[in-house]
Amino acid sequence: MNDSKESGSVLRIMTHNIWIPPLYNRSTLLHKIYKEYDPDILCLQEITPVIHDSGFLDGFDGKYTIVLPRIGEYYNNTPVLFRNGMFSLLGSGWHLFDGRNNNDTKSVTWAVLEHVSGGRIGICSAHFWYDTKSYEDDLCRRYDAEQCMTYIDKILAKYNVPVILMGDLNCTVTSPAYRYLMSRGGMDARMAAEKYDDRINTFHDSPHLDPDTQLYSGGAAPQGTHLDAIDHMIIFGQEKLAVRSLNVLTQQAVLDSSDHCPVYMDAEIKRKKRKKTQKKQM
Repeated sequence: MNDSKESGSVLRIMTHNIWIPPLYNRSTLLHKIYKEYDPDILCLQEITPVIHDSGFLDGFDGKYTIVLPRIGEYYNNTPVLFRNGMFSLLGSGWHLFDGRNNNDTKSVTWAVLEHVSGGRIGICSAHFWYDTKSYEDDLCRRYDAEQCMTYIDKILAKYNVPVILMGDLNCTVTSPAYRYLMSRGGMDARMAAEKYDDRINTFHDSPHLDPDTQLYSGGAAPQGTHLDAIDHMIIFGQEKLAVRSLNVLTQQAVLDSSDHCPVYMDAEIKRKKRKKTQKKQM
């Protein structure tokens, strides 16, 4: 069931790794999910050349602007989408992570958006290094986090806005990368949220493809708790953002569409109240 947003000033912000394999019926499932939950800002990961070429991003029917879908020879695996008519784009960029990077799929896309009400927010969609075979893999993810902080620091300094780093960070809350982000002033949206009931993992076993029908089904529910989650929403400048709720979607259509569950928050940009000037008495 779609929990409706409180008011027009509350933004729905979602992140989702949609999984690399060919889409088949997953495209229909994914678009149905996004239509039902209707995010104002949507950050995606693993948008591979095959998925780009499939026309998946055209299935939003003009609802969103896609930030930097392609950069020169590269397809953007981590695009940011924002609702047309609600935001204007103040600045944006894309960075392919240095270091270990399988098939050039690990990157961060950033955007600074201005809401029609005047509130501003920074958004970063990221996908960190994936392997977990050694401590060097952990250090690689920490290096990805350091590279993200280069852009987050610049956004904070130039625009003085709350910034949300979100995506498949491929690490848990005990990892060097996560702890580094916390040490740099980040706050997990799970901690910031006024309401957070979905204390579950965000990663689960992949759905199964029937080779005859070319339909995906049978995706399993995630096992474990939020302590096992590898998809995160981390806020910098948290005092400028009121997170009303945080949710993890786990219905069967979600489980059949990817090996990650979408995570979304409903949040409101805090605005400074103008001081009233008293009229001088004549």
